[in-house]
Amino acid sequence: MGKATNEIVENLKKFENSEIQLYPVLVTEEGEVIDGYHRLQANPNWKKEVIPSIKTREDILIARLNANYRRNVKRAEVKTIIKELADIFLSKGIPKGELAKKIAEKVAYSEKTILNLLPPKYKVQEKREAGRVSARVRAERREEEAKEEARVERLPTKFTATIECPMCHDKIKLEVDCRERRVTVLV
Repeated sequence: MGKATNEIVENLKKFENSEIQLYPVLVTEEGEVIDGYHRLQANPNWKKEVIPSIKTREDILIARLNANYRRNVKRAEVKTIIKELADIFLSKGIPKGELAKKIAEKVAYSEKTILNLLPPKYKVQEKREAGRVSARVRAERREEEAKEEARVERLPTKFTATIECPMCHDKIKLEVDCRERRVTVLV
């Protein structure tokens, strides 16, 4: 058990009194824990709620992801569950190119997040390459935009100019503010 897990379990031990146990441990009819490992470690008698509709491994994984969506769960843990779901979906004949979409239809995570968490072997090679090219193009575009912003930053923000009035031919002195896009007549 890691340091963070020990701390969680110790804090949960404060709630061993059943009247304070607001969140029950969710289990299948067979007793497999869906959500509440830390609560059970803190108190093996923590109140449990059986969820009879969750029967398969796929159901358990989906329920686990959805039950913990609101929490700050380690990326590696979420990644492991999504990988296992991907294996199940592949065994059902769902093609690699549709895995993220199919998983996203069942869980609270977005398709983009799932794509980010899926290991490369679960992705279509051509799409991965297209994604790399797209990322490279976006990075180059951001770099060019940053260079342009830096160039504009170096330009003077204000300058004065003297022009001749086309009507009376008097000299008119102007102050130009480039950033504010404002011209002031100084006379």
